[in-house]
Amino acid sequence: MEFIVNHDVFAKAVYEVSRMVPTKSHHAALSGIMIKAEAEGLEIIGCNSELMVKKKIPIQEGNSSVLQVLRNGKSVLFSKYVSEVVKKLPEDIHFTLKDNHSITIQSGEVIFNMNAYEEIEFPQFEASDSNFSIKMNGKSLLEMFVQTAFAAAKTNSRPVLSGVLMELNESVLTVGATNSNRLAVRKMPFDKVGQRSAIIPVSAVNEFIKLMGTDSEDVLIHFSDRQIVFQNQYISLTTRLIEGKYPEIRGLIPSGAIMEITMDRERLRQGVDRAAVLANESKNHTISLSVKEGSLLKITSHSNEIGKIEESQQILSHKGEIGISVSVDSQYLSDALKAIKEDHVMISFGGVMKPILIRPTDTENQMHIISPVRVK
Repeated sequence: MEFIVNHDVFAKAVYEVSRMVPTKSHHAALSGIMIKAEAEGLEIIGCNSELMVKKKIPIQEGNSSVLQVLRNGKSVLFSKYVSEVVKKLPEDIHFTLKDNHSITIQSGEVIFNMNAYEEIEFPQFEASDSNFSIKMNGKSLLEMFVQTAFAAAKTNSRPVLSGVLMELNESVLTVGATNSNRLAVRKMPFDKVGQRSAIIPVSAVNEFIKLMGTDSEDVLIHFSDRQIVFQNQYISLTTRLIEGKYPEIRGLIPSGAIMEITMDRERLRQGVDRAAVLANESKNHTISLSVKEGSLLKITSHSNEIGKIEESQQILSHKGEIGISVSVDSQYLSDALKAIKEDHVMISFGGVMKPILIRPTDTENQMHIISPVRVK
């Protein structure tokens, strides 16, 4: 194997692939990345027990040549040191595999010799055949994940809740996440009719978000019984799925609101963040939302040791009864308001100890449900 590659392009690819590779292992190959050089370009592969990422580097990017493959081949290198060394090299990089156990990395006057490992020592990520595939805009999928994944559970006490549900039901695609105290849901109409669902580990979803950036290129999604694959022209991410039954999202959405108010989203978010200064002193980051008069929402938090914050904000519109107060986790509310991009939000109250629902005023395709906090 021998190739010459653009420094910046290669360093970025190695960093992205190395990110999820275990750094500590009894065998270096288990903490390695595989590099394949072929006539069409390079393929860099990294994996752990749950996730595999493949990144392709073409011969050309646009009108610029970024790679010259002099000899085909493949090898496994210790990812931590490849990544660290490559990003510090001064210019384009010349890789030469001398034999199956040694590789030379040269950049300008810098020469680095590194042990290499054979493909047979690289951890295998067993693939399963796809039995259902869809294609969608990458930017749209990225947005759906960004607006929901944060609501997944941070612990594995209930494994399904540490995942993100992706469900195609007839002609609607739904992405949702919950930790049982909050729920984030995004929906979009879809032009492929069918039924399929998968519970994706939130770690894989977060890796997808990092890898795809703001790329609007179409993404192919391949479903199988135990895996899901996200693939575009240059990136492929394969992850094992979480087994189990996800909570029925429709059953978690409250109905029968007794009051609905419309608020300026950004102003409300800033007010919640101000109240959170004291709310962070409590176990549940508790703040109180109350509507005692038809035109004002009062945001309150207090700490016995420090003091009290109280702020009133103008309600843009309301319907239903007046005179309700609900305590919620300020971090959950702030996260929901950050995930919504529209200027105005509607908040639905079902009662003192009933969940609140937050959504943009102009669509029902995004919603956030937050359970109340019982205040002693």
